[in-house]
Amino acid sequence: MNDIIYNGQSLRDLGYAVKTFPVHTVAERDMEFSSIIGRSGDIIVDNKRFHNVDMNYEINMIDIDRLQNTDVNERRLIDWLMSGDAEYKIFEDSTVPGYFCKAICKNISELARNGLNGYIDTAISFNRQPFWYSKIGQKKFTFAASKTDQTIINPEQYISEPYFKITTDGANVGETALVVNGEPYTLTNLMGYVEIDSEAYRTFKGAEDKDIDAHYNYMPFFKPGVNTFAVETRMSSMQSHILSVEIIPRWRRL
Repeated sequence: MNDIIYNGQSLRDLGYAVKTFPVHTVAERDMEFSSIIGRSGDIIVDNKRFHNVDMNYEINMIDIDRLQNTDVNERRLIDWLMSGDAEYKIFEDSTVPGYFCKAICKNISELARNGLNGYIDTAISFNRQPFWYSKIGQKKFTFAASKTDQTIINPEQYISEPYFKITTDGANVGETALVVNGEPYTLTNLMGYVEIDSEAYRTFKGAEDKDIDAHYNYMPFFKPGVNTFAVETRMSSMQSHILSVEIIPRWRRL
């Protein structure tokens, strides 16, 4: 049955249903076109990002048992959508099964009370980030650490920004490189574990910021298709002290 889930709360569980789902709007690529005198055809300047997307849903009440408490139902709907900080929350649309996005509710239209029983009819608007994330891609994969390439396959047609956690047996293994598709991402003072979150552009250890130990200008990513990864210490004698690599690949699509 069609539904939307926002910040962990189902619309249907509040006694409402979606009357009209939005059409699937694909995020627009952020790019510019530059013209040069004497040259036919513009030059494309790709900013390597996509714009956010607006989503609008018409909804109404379906739970007859709640019609006698219209004021309470209105407040429940408003609090669900508008309370809390202005930040993206997890959003699911049953017409996009197996995926979720990150969205924020922008607006609730006028809450029309139709009929003598106070039947509520309105529209709600969200603004979402461009990508839909695969739920399968949120699964954590754990690999034994190896300096020999291991593989992971990105089933989507867009690069992903994964999370990595490299764990040691507690020894300070010194300078170490996470190698993704042949590109080294060098870390210093690796002891215990270190986390790399490509999407958040952070290197850390729990609550401790470890960006000072991260010697790379951009974050590791997985391209569509087959990807390789390995972990290699500068001092080969310390290689055995690296135990595992955890990966949350975060597969995504538009």
